[in-house]
Amino acid sequence: MGQIYNIISLDKMEESINTVARTTFGVFICTAGRARIYIDDRVYEIDRDVLFFFAPYTAIHILERSDDWDGMLIEEDFNLLFTILSGTSLEHAPDIREHPCVKMTESHREGIMQLLEMLRRRDERLGRSIGADNEPLLRDIVASVARAFCLELINTYVECVPMEDLPQSRQSRMFNRFMALLFDHCMTQRDMTFYAGQLHVSPNHLCAVVGNVSGRTPSEWTAIVTMANIRRLLNNKTLSIKEIATMMNFSDQSTFTRYFRHHEGITPSEFRRRTDRPTPDIPRR
Repeated sequence: MGQIYNIISLDKMEESINTVARTTFGVFICTAGRARIYIDDRVYEIDRDVLFFFAPYTAIHILERSDDWDGMLIEEDFNLLFTILSGTSLEHAPDIREHPCVKMTESHREGIMQLLEMLRRRDERLGRSIGADNEPLLRDIVASVARAFCLELINTYVECVPMEDLPQSRQSRMFNRFMALLFDHCMTQRDMTFYAGQLHVSPNHLCAVVGNVSGRTPSEWTAIVTMANIRRLLNNKTLSIKEIATMMNFSDQSTFTRYFRHHEGITPSEFRRRTDRPTPDIPRR
């Protein structure tokens, strides 16, 4: 069994967009500052001690954030999480998509952080004991602490009051619907007429609304989301560049390479070589 939790620094998140993997389940704990975040088709204000859950297929867009906004993002594959929580009552899980954010108390925060620190220490100890006689026992301990940590998160969600989403103008609602469509279709659709048609407006009207709300054009947002998906796929070394070009609905590999170079400044192959280089460990909180 590999590492059963993954802590991601905010530095690793896109500046304004985060594409959630189709099988990823995660939680974000805000430790400082304030941000307005679009989650699927709603907007929430995230500040200190807000616990934000996201399920597979969730679209997340950071509308704005303060300079001191910070926190901890924990992600894991849904199938592995399901294994960890096997036999547990998850009757409240469906509420998470409907009410993804809750405000924690200090007691809840301390309980979560204590278990996370315990999990980190046990996981490090397991890493130093590979091949030792007690490795199986340590693996069981790590799995047990991980289970307790997950249950603590779910219990915190159940005990805390769900946060209401912020009111939105008609233009904001259209922008959010556009972003939701973009997340769903950007692998194959980059034509603004498609998105305008889905929203039953003209391309010019869509461009005006998106520009008024976000300060960017629909084409710019399409490129941002498309590039986020391409980078994610390039990090999967089992996929060839030609396969990724096909998955992203480019006519051929050359067209795909020109598109990527235009937006990234380097070729997909060069991007892969750079990401293969060792990077410093992410500090634990």
